[in-house]
Amino acid sequence: MAKPQLCPELTLQGYARAMNLTDRETQVLQGLWAGLSPEEIARDRGVALSTVRSQLSTLRAKIGAKDLKGVMHRVGMLPPLVHVLCGQV
Repeated sequence: MAKPQLCPELTLQGYARAMNLTDRETQVLQGLWAGLSPEEIARDRGVALSTVRSQLSTLRAKIGAKDLKGVMHRVGMLPPLVHVLCGQV
């Protein structure tokens, strides 16, 4: 699966906004995209694993994916944003 190559943070933020993800759900999505496990995300954020799992559950429902692989597939299919949006001309 191909990751967005241009402005991945901006691409994820735009997708999260379009999917009406909360700030916390967006942080979880960013962690997943960075290759972190749910356990690592929980540890890094200083929350219980059950909290991250709950956020993953609502994130999957909002995105319409049945599992984490489906979430990552949908994000991997996003088109990269143009250089101008990143301030690179």
